[in-house]
Order: sequence, then structure tokens, then C-alpha cells
Amino acid sequence: MVRMLISGALGYMGRAVAELAAAEPDIACVGGIDPRADAWDGPRPAFPLFAGTSLADAQADVLVDFSHPSALPGLLDFAVRRRLALVLATTGYAPEDERRIRDAARHVAVFQSANMSYGVTLLCELAHTAAAALGDGFDAEIVEKHHRRKLDAPSGTALMLAQAMRAAYAREKALVLDRPERHAPRDAGQIGIVSVRGGTVPGEHQVGFYGEDEIIELRHTAQSRRIFAAGALRAARYVAPKAAGLYSMQQLLLEQSLVTHIAVDRDVAVMALAGVAATPGAISALFQAIRDINIDMISQTPPADGGIPVAFSLPQADLARAVRAIAAMAGPYRIAEHLVKLTVEGAGMAHAPGVAARIFRCLAESDVAAHLITTSETKVSVCVDAACEQRAVRAIEAEFGLTGQSPRT
Repeated sequence: MVRMLISGALGYMGRAVAELAAAEPDIACVGGIDPRADAWDGPRPAFPLFAGTSLADAQADVLVDFSHPSALPGLLDFAVRRRLALVLATTGYAPEDERRIRDAARHVAVFQSANMSYGVTLLCELAHTAAAALGDGFDAEIVEKHHRRKLDAPSGTALMLAQAMRAAYAREKALVLDRPERHAPRDAGQIGIVSVRGGTVPGEHQVGFYGEDEIIELRHTAQSRRIFAAGALRAARYVAPKAAGLYSMQQLLLEQSLVTHIAVDRDVAVMALAGVAATPGAISALFQAIRDINIDMISQTPPADGGIPVAFSLPQADLARAVRAIAAMAGPYRIAEHLVKLTVEGAGMAHAPGVAARIFRCLAESDVAAHLITTSETKVSVCVDAACEQRAVRAIEAEFGLTGQSPRT
């Protein structure tokens, strides 16, 4: 159970976070902090309210902040003294505030994001990719819209999008926030941001790339504040057990995409050849001889004693045909039959170390031996005995939080 304090508990977002948390079995709101607590005459929440951090005596694991930049120094001091993880969802911080946040992250875990939506995090990735691909051939502009009560402009999310795009360009791009003061053609070295305020719009961000005779637009629309509250709860769960450091929504998504599914292929065989001649021609001749068989995993190690060890997987039904085709040209060989190939997949593997180590620890603790292993940026494939399939899959699912999903076959 994650015990959570909410800063800004009587604001729109604070109340939305509390409402969602009340329906979650693994997170409990143990208190709220709000300067209006003593004079508040509206509906009071079910948890204790404190007018400031100096009065907050609830035992908690994490503090979620949806308040105002002016509250930051007190919140950071409180979190460091109490050794509380911190989720900062407030925007409008000054450079000095950012420095304070980095200093606090040396002592406690701090999760900071200008936008708690998964969709906006993806929008940042897409905008970065588009900017890198389109370059200076397209003019980049951001339009953000929010409700009339929002204090800061441009929004923290718009600045986050602009930063993601700036990082993709080969040359520095200046942010332009006030075009009416400029009486000159648009410069290619700019990213424009336009802010719209009105009504009750929870939040909308559009990234446009304007080229010669074509336009590309990326858009995210928040239809309610619930998406930001749900994101804050995800962040609270994620950061509560973490060591001191500064964490982001990108890191959360990356870790949750380390392993996203496990594919299972049955009736697989492995053929391991010890004596393939150490020449390009010999390798070519080997696979030419079995070119009409669907060869899958291929593994080769450095030459030894004039030969190259080569192993590959193939359908069990084609094993006898493969043996007849290559036995004479390959020297000694070994065969493992009626195996299962497990392919552990996840886009986050490409950017995070240690995934393979966790997979093979799972196999070792489950007493599962591998007959053949191959990897790519986003996959680890392992051939194991068919009798080991279920316990290997269960162990890997448990390690990466996939329990309850059905492996693809």
C-alpha cells in the first residue's frame, strides 16, 4: 500500500487525484496540504487537512503536488526532512526552482513532469521524430489551449514539446512567443508557440510542421482532468520505492515497456554444427543447401581450430530434411528436438541495460536450461525444453509484471 499526501488538496487537480485514489486498492490518501484548509467551508475530504507542511504529521511514502510554484521551497524541505518521495506536477517553475529540484533529488526520489498524461509523453516522442526527419524543410509551430484559470503561458507541456523538438534539430532553434511584435518574414531557425486561454478546456496541444504545399499535424486533446490525476497516481506508485534521483514520465514509460509480451513457438528443433569451415564460402554453401527450409534463430561464435561453430533453429517437421542436406558438409553436429522458442519482447529494451540479465536469472531460478539464444535491440529469444515452457513463462511474467496476460503463439 502506497501512502500518499496531496499538496494543493483543495484545488481542482488535488480533488481529482483524491477521488481517483479512493477507488484504488493499492494507494491511500493519508492527508492533504492546502493553505485554505482552516478557512475552507466547502465539502471536506475524508482524510486530514493541514494548512502547511509544518503541520502535516501523517505518515506517508510519497507527496503529490498540484499547487503553485511558490510552494516549492517548503515542499522540497519537507520531503527531504521526512525522506518522502515527491511527484511534482506543478508547472511555471523558474530556473532557480529547477536548481532546487535537482538539489533535492540528490536526497530523495523526485518525479517531475510538466504533463502527467501518457498520451502527451508519446506526443513528445512523435514530435521529436518528426522534427528529426523533416529538419529545416518544414516550419514548426505549437498551439496550446487551456481553461481561463490557467496562470502560466506558454504551458509547461508546450515548452516540453519545444524542448523535445529542439533536441532533434541539427542547429539551434529559437522559441518565438510573441509574433505581433515582429515585422519580418519567418526565420527557419524558429519554433513558434501560441497560447490560447478560455472556457473550461482541460488542455489541447497541436504540433504543426508546415512545408511547401503540405502540412503535418500532431495533436493531443485532454477531455478531462482525470487523465492527469491518473498519471499522477501512476507516478506515485512508480517513484515511492525508488532511490534518490530525478525521474520523468519518459523513464516510467520506458521501464513499463521493457517487456510487453512473450511469444511462444512450439515444435522447434535446434541443430548445432561444430566444424563449418572458417570461410565465407562455407557459410554460404551451408545455408544454400537448406534454403527451402524456414531457418529462424542463427548463432555463430568466433572460429576455433579452423572451424566455425554455427547453430540455428528450424521447424521440427523439417529437421530430417535439413540433416540429410548438410550432414556431409558440416562435420560433427548435435541436435535438440521438440523444443519451445520463447521470444521476450519490449521496445524499452533498446534503451535500458540489464533486461537480459533479469531474463536469464528467471530461467536459472526456475531451473530452465537454454539450448539456443539470440537477441536483437528489442527481443531476446531462447529455445528451451517443452516441459519447461510454463514455469519459464510464469517466471518472466512475474519479473516484468505481465502476470495474467496470455503469451502469443
